[in-house]
Formats: sequence, C-alpha cells, structure tokens
Amino acid sequence: MVQTGEDTAARPGQAPVLNSPAGLRSRTDRLLAALSDFQKRAASDRRVRRAGGAAEALAFRVVRAARVVTGSIRPLGWMVVVLTAVAWVVGVALGWVELLAVAGVGLSLLILCGLFLVGGSVVSVVAELYPNRVVAGQRASGRMVVTNQSGRHLLPLRVDLPVGGAVAAFDVPLLAPSHSHEELFHIPTDRRGVIDVGPARVVRGDPLGLLARVVSEARPSRLYVHPRTVRVPTIGGGFLRDLEGQESPALSPSDIAFHSLREYVAGDDRRHVHWRTSARTSQLMVQQYVDTRRAHVLVVLDTELGIYDDLEEFETAVSVTGSLGIRALRDKQNLTVVAGRALLASEGRNQLLDGLSGVEGDSGIDAPNAAGEHGSGLLAAAKIAARCAPGASIVVLVTGGKAELPAVRQVSRRFTPDARIVAVRISSRRHGFQAVGHTALFDVEQLGELSAVVRGGMRS
Repeated sequence: MVQTGEDTAARPGQAPVLNSPAGLRSRTDRLLAALSDFQKRAASDRRVRRAGGAAEALAFRVVRAARVVTGSIRPLGWMVVVLTAVAWVVGVALGWVELLAVAGVGLSLLILCGLFLVGGSVVSVVAELYPNRVVAGQRASGRMVVTNQSGRHLLPLRVDLPVGGAVAAFDVPLLAPSHSHEELFHIPTDRRGVIDVGPARVVRGDPLGLLARVVSEARPSRLYVHPRTVRVPTIGGGFLRDLEGQESPALSPSDIAFHSLREYVAGDDRRHVHWRTSARTSQLMVQQYVDTRRAHVLVVLDTELGIYDDLEEFETAVSVTGSLGIRALRDKQNLTVVAGRALLASEGRNQLLDGLSGVEGDSGIDAPNAAGEHGSGLLAAAKIAARCAPGASIVVLVTGGKAELPAVRQVSRRFTPDARIVAVRISSRRHGFQAVGHTALFDVEQLGELSAVVRGGMRS
C-alpha cells in the first residue's frame, strides 16, 4: 500500500513522525537549540575562567608590589611610617589638627622619597679579585667597576658588596651615559679561610635614607686564603713496586733493580736462579733485587679543637698537613688527605690548599657526617682514611698537644701492618720523639721545625 502525505502527517495531539518533514524540522530545531545552549555555557565558562585568571594575576601583582614596597622601606623609613599612621589615627580620633599636619608631612615625605625609586637603572657592575688565591697574611685586592649603560645620566647610587660576614658600601657619583666609576678595595687575610665576595648589589635610595631598592646584582666571587706552608724534604717510599719508584733499603727476591747474588735457600723461586754463576761456582746462586717503590701518602688531620691547646696549634696542624701534601705531590706520589670526617680533593696543589682553606675545627659534638657516620677526633678520621686509602704505604697523623702515644697507637691499628705510621703532634709543651713498634711520634712546636723532623726521622 502506498502511503500518502495525509497518512504521514501527524494527527492532532500526537508527536510528529520522524521521517516526515515536520519531524525532521523538529529534530533539527532541538539539535540547534542544544548546540546554542552548549556554546552559551562554554562562553560563560571561558568568561569565568578569564575572570578568575585575571583576579589571580591581579592578586599576584598586588602581593608582589606589596613585597617590593615593604622590602624597600629601611629602618628609618619604618619609623616614619609608624609615626605617620599613629599621628593620623590619633589626630582623627581626637580632632587635633597638629597631629593631622604631622601625618601629612610624613606622608608627603614618603611620597617624595619614593620618587627616587621610580624607574630602573641600566647599570653593569663587575667585581674582580686579583689574585683569587693568597696565603694567609698576603695582600688581597679587588676592583669594582660600575658602568652606566643607559642613554641618560644616572643619579648617584650606592653599591653594597658583601665580603665574608661584613658589607662594604660604595657611593657612586652622577654618571654620564656610557661612563664608568671604579672602586678599589682590600680584603684582610690575617687568617686562613674561604671568603665569599659579592654579589654586589646596586641600591637606589633617597638622600634621607628612608627608602632603598636593589635594582641589579653582579656575580659573586670567592677568595681562597691558603694556609702557610714550608718546603720539606722528600718524605720517603712505600711498599708498592713501580718502575718509576724510589729505591729502598729493603731487598726483594723479585723486582726490577738488580742488587747482588746470594746462595740458594730452600723455598727460593728457581726462576731467579742465575745458572751461569751457579755453573761457575758449583752451587746454586739466586738473584737479589732492591725494592723500587712509589709511595701512597695518606695524611690524616685531627680537627677536634679539644685536642689542641689553642687555636694557633690547630692552624699549625693545618699548615703541616698542607706542607706534607705539597711535598708528596711534588714527588709524584699518590696522595690522600682526610681532614676530620671529610675527604679533601688532592689531585693538585691548588685543589689541596683550597680544601684546607675551608677546614674548620670540630667542637667534638657527635654529629653525623655526609655519610651518616658518627664520632669525632683522630679515631673517627682514621676510620674514614683507612677506607678511602686501604693501600697507603705512609700514614701521617697530625694531631694536637693533648694526644697521648697509646691513643695514637690505637689509631695506627686501623691501617695495614706494612704501612709506616708517623704521628706529628703540635705542642708547645712537649719536645722530643717517641716510638713504639712501627709507630713514631714527633713533637713540633712551630711550622719551621717540620723540615728538620722530616729530614731527621720521617724518612727513615
């Protein structure tokens, strides 16, 4: 049966048939209406997000501006702010015109001083040290150059240069475009240490000192004040055989440097039998060699301040450590230096002295080190040293005047029996030499005595 248009049309009170023209129009209208509602909701959400983002950005700018403003107020400026606020509140409450006038003067003063902080300063600050490594007591100088990189005149400003725990202030006069101002400064180096210089801060402020703002900073520098050292003789050899090593008095059945021939003894290696001599003498003769050794020098510094009589003894101990380490490096010997519970870099002279510049005394409080280890004093340092340099052939223990020989012997047991143990005790009360087993203890009062000690005892 063929349906007519009357059959497909919707009857009154009934929903339109989907495949009829009226049904298609109704469905299309509903889809368009839903799409329009979705677009309206999306646009509303975007407006809400934009409004929220704008409010968040505004709040961030307000907080940042508040921090800048509060950070620019100096102590004298805070006094003026508090005085102005108190005068205004009391003047309004009591109706005192005089206090209101005081508040007005204070507010005007703050506004005028704030005008000196408006705008930026295109300046370049360069702080240089020459040299950046000195020995304690030597002169250390520096140079600071402030350059106006803008196209207009630069108002007078102040440059603050932190030097260690102090701050040096330099006043820079009016600078024309592309002009520079140079300042020279000197750094006291009476004591060994590491001094951080900078970063130099360019400060813009008002003439009254109420407000100030840092507009630029320069890169920091570091000054190493090395400990005093003296030249000492060669420390000696060790038990490691090496083609480039030093000959030692010890004889060996197998090495590089030939010494002599001797009669065969049961147990000798037959590979070292000298057959020509044996045939000529009608008895077995073996070759004897001299040990050639390259020493591995291990220097252990006791950093516990309680073991020293005073701070000068501790500084002398640091200098002794540096002197022995430099001698080992000069002799091309392997070197390991442990100061307290810290392993110092010792690949070169500057690295060693830089590390010793930063060594601080230990108060004796049992705090863990970077590896989580506890303990202080020479024994704790020896534990770390024995683990870092298990093959050390010469071990030098540098400690204070209150150390006793039994304690030094206890520390020496941390190292291999083949190692030669030498202890240097910094003391102004004791003089002499003690030896028990393979441990030798030398007393040194001043750094200048170290050369004689090395020449007379440590090399044997």
